[in-house]
Formats: sequence, C-alpha cells, structure tokens
Amino acid sequence: MAFPTLSRHPVDPEFLAWARTNQRQKRLKAALSAQLLGHPDPFASGDVAGQVRAWARRHAQARRLKASAMAHLRHG
Repeated sequence: MAFPTLSRHPVDPEFLAWARTNQRQKRLKAALSAQLLGHPDPFASGDVAGQVRAWARRHAQARRLKASAMAHLRHG
C-alpha cells in the first residue's frame, strides 16, 4: 500500500518504516491464522473435530475407490 504524502507535510521516514513493518506483520499473522483455522491438523490428539473430518475424508475416499472398482468389474 502506498502512503500518500502531502507537499506541505512531509512524512517521517521512521513512521513509514514502522507502518510498512506493521502492515507486513498483520498480513503474516492473518495468513497464519487462516492457515491454522482452515487446515486443522488431522492428527492432533486434542482436536476431535479435526480427527472426525480426517476420518470422514478417508471413509469417503474408500467408498469412492470401492465404487470405482465395482464399476470396472461390471463394465470391464
């Protein structure tokens, strides 16, 4: 993000450096939060919801593989 400067009021370079660093830290924190909340560790022992989602994904994949194998047997 570019910071506007007024010709009558020059912006302090230290403030610009702080503002850029602050924005960068906020973006990194937001990205980390999104990654942690959007992609829970399915193997975390304390995260029951993550374990349930991981089980559901594995179970759905197994059902898809079984259905695909049966279809190949019927039509192959």
